[in-house]
This record gives sequence, C-alpha cells and structure tokens, in this order.
Amino acid sequence: MTANTTVNKARTTSVPAAWTPRVIVVGAGGAGLAAAVEAAAEGAHVVLVTKAFYEHARHRWASAGGCTWKTHAFNAAVAPDDSVAAHIEDTLAGGAYAGDEDIVRTLCEGALGLVEWLEGLGLRFEKSGDGRFATRPFGGNGAPRAVHLEDRLGFHIQRVLGERLAGLVEEGRVEVRSGMRAMDILLDVDGHVRGLGVLSVESLEILEIAADSVILADGGGTSMYAPSAASTDKTCDGLALGLRAGAEAIDMEYVQFHPTGLASDVPTYDGMPVEEAVRFDGATLLNRDGERFMLRYDPLGEQTTRDKVSRGAYREIVEGAVSRTARSGSISVPARI
Repeated sequence: MTANTTVNKARTTSVPAAWTPRVIVVGAGGAGLAAAVEAAAEGAHVVLVTKAFYEHARHRWASAGGCTWKTHAFNAAVAPDDSVAAHIEDTLAGGAYAGDEDIVRTLCEGALGLVEWLEGLGLRFEKSGDGRFATRPFGGNGAPRAVHLEDRLGFHIQRVLGERLAGLVEEGRVEVRSGMRAMDILLDVDGHVRGLGVLSVESLEILEIAADSVILADGGGTSMYAPSAASTDKTCDGLALGLRAGAEAIDMEYVQFHPTGLASDVPTYDGMPVEEAVRFDGATLLNRDGERFMLRYDPLGEQTTRDKVSRGAYREIVEGAVSRTARSGSISVPARI
C-alpha cells in the first residue's frame, strides 16, 4: 500500500436493501459477465467489479481481454452423429485420465446447455444450409465438435453478454464498478461474507462494497508468463483473495500452455494464439533442419492435444533444434501449410 492510499469508509458503497441477495461479481470476462447476468436473472442486485474501464454508451471494455476474448471455438456434442458420452471419453483421454470424471461429465453435458443459452442471448453460431451446426476438429477429439462463429467466437460471446449487461445496467439490476481492483473479501466475526474491499486504480482510494456473497471470476495469472495471450491485468487476484478468505485451491499444478502463437514487437499482438484450426487446415511445425518434428512425439503430429504439442516444441528447444530469439526467451518454430 502506498503512502497516499486512503481508506474512506464514509463512502462505503451499499446496494439497495430492496434487492436481496446482494451479489458481487469480480471480473468482466465471459465467466464474470455470465455470472452477473444469471445472478440478476435470479433476482439479485449485482455489483460487477473490474479493473477494466467500462464505457456504457458503447457497451465496450477498455482492456485487451483474457481467455474469452481469444477463444475461437469450444467443444459441444451438437452433431447428430456425436454424443455427450463420446465427448466425455475424449476429454478424459485427452487429460491422460487425470481429470475428475464427475467434473468432466458436468463440463461436457453443460456444453450443450451453454450453446442453447448463448443462442438465447442472440449469438448465432455458424450453421450449414440445412440448419446444422458447423463444427471444426480440436486436438484430441474423435469427432469435429467445436462450434464457432467466424474465427472469433469469444469476441461475439463478449458482445452479446455485454449487450445484455447494458440492459441490466439501464434497468438498475446491475451496477458496474470499473477501475476497481479487488483487495480483500470482507468477513464478519462469524466468518461469513459481508462484502468486498476494493482499490480505485486511479485515486488509490480504498472502498468497501457491501454484499451477501462474492463470486470470483477474474481469470488466472497468465501475465506471470511472457509472452502471454491475455492482458497484463490477469494477475491471480481472485485466487489470492480466495485463499486469504479461507478457500481451498486445487490442481494448481495444471497450467495450459498454448503451443503456437504470434511473435511480435507490438505488445498487443505478442503471444496472440495461432489456433489449432491452422494446424488442422494443414500447417506443420518444422525445426531448424526443416523436419516435421511433432510426428516423433505423437502419431497425430500437430493435430494432437495442446499439451503434447507444447511438450514436443519444448523438447526441440532443449535439444537446440529450434532457433531461440532474445525477446522473452521465445522460440521461432516455422509453420508451413
């Protein structure tokens, strides 16, 4: 805390007593906006807290964004010849059967409901002339089941969620507190949530926002790695808040590294993912000798799961088979179609 940081309890932000329960959502990506929309739909008054700056008139966020913004598709067993059971098996196998089967089942079954929910918000997935979903293959899947819209599904998810949020703001059901960094989950003497302490990133003033519950949906900590696809404000704040409030963190050893990305001198673009759709369209990864090295690590080559492609590329780094650039310790692995 800096010397000129002040605590202003006189300006404690309280939500109207008529709205119960009172819910704070930390984070304004896909998870945060979805949580805010759903909590409001259940009758809660929602306070959305985000470090990004919200421009209500244009329904836009002044942030480079996190995972949702960069997502170009997600898996759902929507095809007539596909099934949730097959999706579950592919997901378990892709995770070397280390995944929790109940959670995997919830994920795969919920993907169908997510498609329906997003369509209800106005998102129009790409479909064929007969009305069937257009699907793409993803690494490790036995069938093409990735639904998409153009090549920037995440952008459109944020768009429809942002439009819905704008309506809720106008109705007074959601309050946006932008430019605020969550500092502490506030607990009463019995250990129950009573609100959230936040820091204004402009004035360095500390405020308290009263609430009955807090939802942490502010993303991970990708900014600890360079380059990164997400914006630099992804700093594991929510994880730290949860741990300090007594929450339990599990599976912290699992960090997904996207194997292919853009190397650029422009910070906004440096680390931007080059999605596996490129590899499924025929791109191959070559080492310094022009060898298509991934076939040595997996029979599926570049079309295997992200973890295997990442490990294969890393092995090439260790063995000196790729050229390393000075910037960020990144490597240059040519992709050829």
